[in-house]
Amino acid sequence: MPTPIEETKKLKFGEKILKKGTKLSEDQEQRLSKLLGDNLDHFAWSHKNMPGIDPNFICHRMALNPGAKPITQTRRRMENEKEKAIQQEVNKLLAANFIREIKYATWLANVVMVMKANGKWRMCVDYTDLNKACPKDSYPLPSIIKLNAGATYQRLMDRVFEGQVGRNMEVYVDDMIVKSVLGSNHHEDLMEAFGKIRKHNMRLNLEKCSFGIRGGKFLGFMITSRGIEINPNKCKAIHEMKSPSNVKEVQRLIGRIAALSHFLPHSGDKSAPFFKCLKKNAAFEWNSECEEAFTRLKEMMSAPPVLSKPVQGLPLHLYFSVSDHAISSVILQEVDREQKIVYFVLQKPDLSGRLVAWSVELSEYGLQYDKRGKVGAQTLADFVVELTAEKGEKVSTQWILFVDGSSNNNGSGAGVTLQGPGELVFEQSLRFQFKTSNNQAGYEALIAGLKLAIEVQIDSLLVVVEFVPRAQNQRADALAKLASTRKPGNNRSVIQETLANPSIEGDLVALVDCQETWMNPIIDILAGGPSDVVKYSKAQRREAGHYTLLDGILFRMEFSSPLLRCLPPEKYEAVMTEVHEGVCASHIGGRSLASKVLRAGFYGPTIRKDCAEFVRKC
Repeated sequence: MPTPIEETKKLKFGEKILKKGTKLSEDQEQRLSKLLGDNLDHFAWSHKNMPGIDPNFICHRMALNPGAKPITQTRRRMENEKEKAIQQEVNKLLAANFIREIKYATWLANVVMVMKANGKWRMCVDYTDLNKACPKDSYPLPSIIKLNAGATYQRLMDRVFEGQVGRNMEVYVDDMIVKSVLGSNHHEDLMEAFGKIRKHNMRLNLEKCSFGIRGGKFLGFMITSRGIEINPNKCKAIHEMKSPSNVKEVQRLIGRIAALSHFLPHSGDKSAPFFKCLKKNAAFEWNSECEEAFTRLKEMMSAPPVLSKPVQGLPLHLYFSVSDHAISSVILQEVDREQKIVYFVLQKPDLSGRLVAWSVELSEYGLQYDKRGKVGAQTLADFVVELTAEKGEKVSTQWILFVDGSSNNNGSGAGVTLQGPGELVFEQSLRFQFKTSNNQAGYEALIAGLKLAIEVQIDSLLVVVEFVPRAQNQRADALAKLASTRKPGNNRSVIQETLANPSIEGDLVALVDCQETWMNPIIDILAGGPSDVVKYSKAQRREAGHYTLLDGILFRMEFSSPLLRCLPPEKYEAVMTEVHEGVCASHIGGRSLASKVLRAGFYGPTIRKDCAEFVRKC
């Protein structure tokens, strides 16, 4: 139940007391009092007033792994205050017949006492071991998925209040809000909710219930008629926080920023200086860059945005912002010519796989990709400020070289496209008077491109040579085909030349390292004939069934992800270094690093072990 942000007053029904808002009209207050008086049996005045939900309607069952071994946790000693609180809670549950004593338990877990915000104790059970032995229930929760029992309770609430959730109710496990856009409709909305509570024998905790209020604290956020607002207590905690003086204080600051990330634009970029203080094997240093970022953070917290729930039927606009440190996104909806930031959109189960799985899951939502339309003046101004080069900052003078070779029955040739700053483009088409293969034509194209770069006097600048797929290299590909099919005497629309001899003549010998790797047996099995396969064991032949060869490259096949390119051991370190320390790196742990390498599309049988060793050396 939400905590009211306004003053409340007591509503007495004999010895029974409820809370209501103080900003109701006289008519609203009278109707609310009568409604609550008619439904006093919906409240649990004690544990004995809770009849329970019909098990035939919903019941939590644990799908225990048959091979799991029972675990009995060692008893944990508690201090006297916690021991008394535990005994009181156990007595309440015994009196209500919610639990019973078992003499010989196969599974035994300790209780954990957590202090509530009101100073009382909440008794939890450490189900860590039991959860490991049960498959995870992927039923979606609005914010977190921790315990299977929580998913069962969320399923119960969704079934009980079906048709109301999202319309005039919001439910998160055992917290719920009955909301009304118009005050005149609130009486009918409450009656509808009370009707379903009575139907399923549910009871409400009167200590947490407040009626007729215009806003409250729900799941750590402030819910008002304006929308979803930031919790002022969390803002105050950051405003009153002093500059960190050690790693633990920086970690505390980052944790508070993460809790408010929905309200902080570009929070990843703004927090980048703080993460530098957390590097391992480095002395703690809170420098001027960190202090400036800390000051800007406090300024941003003084005027945080107000978020809203998406309006059904209106299109959602997704904007991305990519920097060297982070990728940020925001979802907007235009309501009455005003752009409003949306807090959440989807509540889907956990998804596995990468590109293929995501494309399937998102296909049902009818995504459309449009050109950037009009945005608010302030948003556009912020965007310009973010990208405007500061004084003294050098303008990019990078040149990009695209090359492609072509060889067919009519001849062979090459295409070269050299792109410079300011949309400056040089194009060249070469025809070869000698026979070449496709590979040799490509190398001749590269040499010709480098010669062209020298001729236009850009030898002192950076030239980036890119071999890209033909779909992205259409211009150079067209020039190469033009050269290979050109006949003498054709009109020239671009610079065309003829190369009489190869750039490098004579026999060349290249030393190739044929070192044996884990991939060689698999490649031999896939590419060899029946006589070549016999020399390998049955286990090796079975393992080769999980792989495939495409254009001579070995790939690992998975059920829920695209093909993974197999890497020889000497390539592991380069890939791990890029993922761990490259752009947008976060210096993650060994297990996370291995998962990230696999998501990037690479595979090796010892990648997890190698990632763990790599992180330890970092």
